[in-house]
Amino acid sequence: RSDSCRVADGKPAPDAPPLHIYTQRRLRGAAFDSLLDEVVHALRAVAPRAVLQFEDFGSATAFDLLRRHRATLPCFNDDIEGTAAVAVAAVLAAMRATDGQLAAQRFLFLGAGEAGTGIADLLVSAMISRCGLPAAQARARCVFLDSKGLVCAERLRDTAKGRLAAHKVPYAHELPFVRTLLEAVEAFKPTVLVGVSTQRGAFSAGVLQALAACCARPLVMPLSNPTALSECTYDEALTHTAGRCLFASGSPFPPSARSPLGAARAPPQANNAYIFPAVGRAAYETGAAGIDEGMFLVAAEALAALVTDAEARDGLLFPPVGRMAEAGLSVCAACCEHAAEAADG
Repeated sequence: RSDSCRVADGKPAPDAPPLHIYTQRRLRGAAFDSLLDEVVHALRAVAPRAVLQFEDFGSATAFDLLRRHRATLPCFNDDIEGTAAVAVAAVLAAMRATDGQLAAQRFLFLGAGEAGTGIADLLVSAMISRCGLPAAQARARCVFLDSKGLVCAERLRDTAKGRLAAHKVPYAHELPFVRTLLEAVEAFKPTVLVGVSTQRGAFSAGVLQALAACCARPLVMPLSNPTALSECTYDEALTHTAGRCLFASGSPFPPSARSPLGAARAPPQANNAYIFPAVGRAAYETGAAGIDEGMFLVAAEALAALVTDAEARDGLLFPPVGRMAEAGLSVCAACCEHAAEAADG
């Protein structure tokens, strides 16, 4: 678990129990790196086949931890890579619903932390390896808006508009700077809108209407959770896109009378539980030396393939939750095949 379980920014969490034991300030910098290095190498020594999942680490440490330890043992970050795989699975299923091509989509992200850039990185990998796009063209199809405004090259030159963290720089394109999501939708004309901002209501009526105006059947993905922090509800998405959108959320929502799924069926939920148990199990069962990005792309493709064409057209982008265990076995099998192929060179 992460360095933020009980203590936030070096201060006791307000809901910490009276007898909690975290009385020291959180380690930072070199001391933090040294501690994690010790833990990871000790785990490798004691349990050589162990698979390590990083969970709930912030952007300041999450990306670096993966870079530092990927060569030491099989490890992954579910917030970055599990979220990415389930989101990419939704996109792939949506392509079947709309007869669209992945390389032709335009992705606009509200929020540029680890979850958003993880999704974009896997989409870029898919567009390169599966569609043959050059890396620069693939990245150009992913645009981010953070708390300061559009992530763009202008902000590299003019830091008054907001400095960019290292993980945002690959997505700092030569685009005119705008501050609001509505302006970004109108300028970039996305086909897929992804929310990883934890800003309730950020996908406003105006934003969703503008999205629907530039795309016949957009994919709306408010992935923030819990439900109270979701960028929009299922009913709001359907209402303000005239019922034309495809939808996948990070939090559960009740059915909607406007839904093509019917008034009794809940909308698709992009739940990481479709992915991370399968990836971890595959790495363990195959004795994989590491878990590469390709395994998460294979997991996404395997999950998307479990949805029938008819289900996708109706907006069911994932197998029903009742089929999650069965789906996990299929995803795990695909990941095992990938790990075996990687081991064979």
